[in-house]
Amino acid sequence: MTNVRLFFVGEDREAESAVSLMHDHNFVTPLSRTVIFCHDGIDTTELGALYNNCGIDTTSFTLINDRDFVHIDKVHVHSDWLKQQMIKMFALDWVDADNILIQDADIFPLVPYSWIDRLGAVVPVVQKNNSHAPEYYRYIERILHIPRQTSDCFVTDLLPINKQSWNEFKQRVKSIHRTTWWETLQNMMQADFDINQSKIKFSEYELLGNWLTCRSAYNSTIAQVHEVITRSSTLSISKETNFISMELWDAHMNTTDIKTLCQDIKRNTP
Repeated sequence: MTNVRLFFVGEDREAESAVSLMHDHNFVTPLSRTVIFCHDGIDTTELGALYNNCGIDTTSFTLINDRDFVHIDKVHVHSDWLKQQMIKMFALDWVDADNILIQDADIFPLVPYSWIDRLGAVVPVVQKNNSHAPEYYRYIERILHIPRQTSDCFVTDLLPINKQSWNEFKQRVKSIHRTTWWETLQNMMQADFDINQSKIKFSEYELLGNWLTCRSAYNSTIAQVHEVITRSSTLSISKETNFISMELWDAHMNTTDIKTLCQDIKRNTP
């Protein structure tokens, strides 16, 4: 059974991505490889050099620039935010693996996290009994013709999914809308934008997480208790914290800064 991680580095998130990857020891489930998808403006050679300078083992990494991965016509949406969400879903289609972990560059586990259980099912991370934008759930109903499946929220910046569930998702969308999943999303988003002339609120995490719930594709979840680190943060990590999220895109951190932050996190972890 192969387990692959899809790791997404947005614009000006290079330093955050290095901090995240320096905590890979907390992923208990073995990874066959990591595919890193980078924003158009990121030089993959320079990013690889940054990782090596930080002491990150990149032997199982593949770095891909978004512009070299998917044709722009297939992500023809009105915002880079939506474009990145669609690229994540194209990556699910592209990668050949039994189990896939989607991870944003600005989140990492602070404690050991097994994203596959002993029975081989994925273990999603959720915000317990929480909701996000109402539009997220309306899109679930419109795309999959199912209601919201759980009171938990999947907008946690990482999600494990098995390939079988993804293939079933594609089949479901095509059977309902008579076209591909990406054409379905593009058509809906463009129509909504034409009507409202405002940014579309959509979440790939909620869409896929609720689909996993509908398919009974997991046996348990992990409740996320996360600490947010900003450029001006004073580290104060509680013993309940199990994930760290970062908002450091404008911090202009060098290798020394990245290593120092990791040391500070370790020192302040109960």
